[in-house]
Amino acid sequence: MSRRGAALAVAAAAAALGPAACTGQIGTIALDVVTAPGDDVLDRVDHVRLILSNPYTVVEAERGADGHFDLELDVIADGPSGSILLLGYDADDAIVAYGRTPPLPIAAIDADLRVYVAAPDTLAEAPVALDAAVSEVGAGLLDYGVLLAGGRDATGAPVADVVIYNAYGHELQRGEDLPAPRAGVAVGTSTSGYAYVFGGTDADGDPRGTFWRFDTTIAPAGLWDEAADMPDLARAGAAMAPLGGDAFLMTGAPPVLLEGLQLRATGFDDPTSLGGLPASVQRTQDPGAPIYTLIVGDGAGPEGVMRLADGALEAQSAPADALRSHHALVTTADDRMIAIAGAGADAVPLRSAIVCDPAQRSYTSRADVLTTGRLDAAVAATATYILVAGGRDADGNVLGDAELLDPDTLAHLGTIPMVVPRTGAVARPLPNQQVLIAGGLDADGQPVDLLELYTPPPPDLP
Repeated sequence: MSRRGAALAVAAAAAALGPAACTGQIGTIALDVVTAPGDDVLDRVDHVRLILSNPYTVVEAERGADGHFDLELDVIADGPSGSILLLGYDADDAIVAYGRTPPLPIAAIDADLRVYVAAPDTLAEAPVALDAAVSEVGAGLLDYGVLLAGGRDATGAPVADVVIYNAYGHELQRGEDLPAPRAGVAVGTSTSGYAYVFGGTDADGDPRGTFWRFDTTIAPAGLWDEAADMPDLARAGAAMAPLGGDAFLMTGAPPVLLEGLQLRATGFDDPTSLGGLPASVQRTQDPGAPIYTLIVGDGAGPEGVMRLADGALEAQSAPADALRSHHALVTTADDRMIAIAGAGADAVPLRSAIVCDPAQRSYTSRADVLTTGRLDAAVAATATYILVAGGRDADGNVLGDAELLDPDTLAHLGTIPMVVPRTGAVARPLPNQQVLIAGGLDADGQPVDLLELYTPPPPDLP
């Protein structure tokens, strides 16, 4: 499973966080540096700057005679969490390498972590790969990474594999296998550490109504509860949106409500089926506001948008190109949702996007957002960018590039090459502001084992 990157160029990157004000204890967070396999990005680095974001602390070092950099951060261990940024500069003082940790507790703890370093604004191979190439993989976000469940292997058979890409170690943690092989499962995750998995296609090619809960907090590989098997609710390729706590809305016929280990048809009189993709937001500036859930796309009401708030599901008035399929729906930091890519009824890939503000019941079409219309692209959003990667074009070609958009304006920020052209992959944001791309089919129609990471440009620094 492991594809370790280049030999460490930072021999001892350490953050000594202590002594704590009241205990006198000292903690050390030791950082290993990893890159894409075979990447020579660190060979171009002459000068390294290590930055702790909070409390803001900077240390720097030149490459030593042994080719290594020796760096150490010492801070008082009584503050809130902060991230460590590693920036590598070449002889012309240009940033040629960048990596960042997820948020770290600035406390008297000991930990061994890894920071993945790559050229800024690039897609590169992750330091690990899947054991088996898969398509139709289910994915869910965790506080520390991404859970990948099931999928279809190169023979077309569903698999039971479960792994978590841990952004603190840039490694794959093997989970206990699914109770049975499945492809195209719906996955929902909660802050409680549970992952909920429903449906998918079994080894006989039939959609199933199995409902399982995975406890990610139990060492060493998690634990599955087999909650129910409900053949009347069987489906594959459905999607879930969180409704708060451990409750989720799931698309399909009929739409399904999951609440903990309880699962039932929603009971909505209209519609009896929900197509499209769901997502949820809650207005951060108004903690008392309800959670707004939108379902956008073909099958989501007569005009392609349904809105769920305070238990009421209502069809919305929306632009004609909201009725799309093979698209993505992502949420933004300002509590909007963006439906992007996919195709309308004529099967022609769309370049437009639908900007949705569910609190204001506002749904606006924005033309020519994408340079290339794409079906089944891998899409993820962070606070600073939206990544739209791969997919298929109007001629059915599998695309090998990714477009970057500003999440506020949808302005086009650039197009970058992928490591592997793929369609039907999943993309999820990591807590260190990178994006992980997994699974899908390559240009030959074969599933992919290689994982890709998008590394954004570093933030503006003081």
